[in-house]
Amino acid sequence: KYLLNKGPSMLSLQYSTLSHHVTESMSELTYCLYLARTLPLSWLRRVVRRDFVPGHYSKDLGRLWELSPDELTRDFYDRPGVFKSRHPDLMGDIRPPGWCGDAEGTIRYHRSLLEGSVVSAGLHHWIDLNFGRALSGAEALRNKNIPLYVTGWGPGGDDVGRGGERGQG
Repeated sequence: KYLLNKGPSMLSLQYSTLSHHVTESMSELTYCLYLARTLPLSWLRRVVRRDFVPGHYSKDLGRLWELSPDELTRDFYDRPGVFKSRHPDLMGDIRPPGWCGDAEGTIRYHRSLLEGSVVSAGLHHWIDLNFGRALSGAEALRNKNIPLYVTGWGPGGDDVGRGGERGQG
């Protein structure tokens, strides 16, 4: 998503400055923001903030996408109910993009993209970045896929070098 939104030059600039660009995985905070309408308020108070403020949660999917550094959760590809608020007195439903019509139309659109030729043509690259050979070492470095913890900046980091191996930073 970062590459799509910022472009290759910004990715290269950030990478050359910070030596990482991806998070280790979707954060619990992002997950809760995406699914706020379907989660218990107690969970939102624990993860997002103790003082629950409904106005701090995005009202439409477009804005939610803009605010998040992460990809959409799988729920937005197969569960129209994710748009419906279980807290209607506090938060309304998430508005789907107008050109999709409704929640079901948005799910159909997302599924068509996911199952379409563009995603299919690049799926092996995504698999390599998330589960395969571009997850560490020289391939990760070449693909600018160095997680924050590998640089020693994030949780669990212990002065691990830029190339993903100790002593090479």
